[in-house]
Amino acid sequence: MKTERRFLIAPSLVRLILKERLILKNVIEGYFAPTANRIHFVRVEPGAGSNIVLQSFGGPDGPVEERTKISPVQAEALLDVCAGQIAYRRTHVRIGPGLDAFLDRFEHPGALDLLAVEFDDPTTAEAFEVPGWFGPEVTADPQYHRGALAVQGLPEHVLIEVDNASVIALVDTLEGHAGQRQANGDASHEPRAAAPAHHDLRAENGRPVIPFAQASPQRPAVARAPDARIDEVLAGLSEALESSGAVAAEEDPGEVRHTGTRGRH
Repeated sequence: MKTERRFLIAPSLVRLILKERLILKNVIEGYFAPTANRIHFVRVEPGAGSNIVLQSFGGPDGPVEERTKISPVQAEALLDVCAGQIAYRRTHVRIGPGLDAFLDRFEHPGALDLLAVEFDDPTTAEAFEVPGWFGPEVTADPQYHRGALAVQGLPEHVLIEVDNASVIALVDTLEGHAGQRQANGDASHEPRAAAPAHHDLRAENGRPVIPFAQASPQRPAVARAPDARIDEVLAGLSEALESSGAVAAEEDPGEVRHTGTRGRH
């Protein structure tokens, strides 16, 4: 079982990430009431199948995860009786040579953005140097575990600050990865899709349903001068902030939102 570290991320930076690339995996998970040493849940990935997952802790070999493939009918029946559910979109982000992060945009039980980085062992995870554009780490906070989000809902509001250094660090990461792909001759293999203007969660039989993003034609690589790059980044950030503020202003003031994600993106 892999070791995972989780971080919050500012919504404006999320918009910049999705402006460049959008590789989505739509996931619905239903969690059963946990025990002291065990968590079990059902995971449904439209188009990729369903599994029931058992995570055991405290054994002599450390944490262990077991998965069993189940049918759509079985998955539906289990979702009906679980204690709580989450629905999120997972986007793959390369953050370094051989190192990947996963941007999870939660749609249910509310809007929340988390970055998850997986490691083969705890030693490698502990040695990880956190990039400057990451937000606060919440790995040790049980409120941000997916099972807790499903059963207990979103944690208290968290405001995530964004400065110029964070924006530049993110752009350097994204452009460095793009340059590496081009050097390897596989720049054309990364699919892109149009990012939704805001969260679009609908309910079907009482369960959350995440609509798939529509694919868009790949944009050709264009060489940009450094000044032009900075101008583009600032324009994108300004657009993200204005869009987030406009959507938040339209929401019901009484709705409970996670401030770190401005409720909707």
